[in-house]
Amino acid sequence: MSTTWHEFQGLAIMEAAQRGVLPLVPDRLCFPELYPPEYRYDGSVEGLKHRLQTWLTDPATRPSSLSTERWEWPQWQAPYQALLGV
Repeated sequence: MSTTWHEFQGLAIMEAAQRGVLPLVPDRLCFPELYPPEYRYDGSVEGLKHRLQTWLTDPATRPSSLSTERWEWPQWQAPYQALLGV
């Protein structure tokens, strides 16, 4: 879970998600670009409380584990090689 107001990439949350932790991030900063809506809350304290309470009291509302393959090296290797001309 992140409540940050100052984050450029959210590496700690990304690393946790890659290990199977269910991310919950605010709908601001870098997070809308990286996380689908089901893993975000509106950024308010009340929004966070509501999302957490819902997930904890009704497990069926929790999204499945986040697919993080698009962040991993195999997805980036070819574009980097093309950029570097190797």
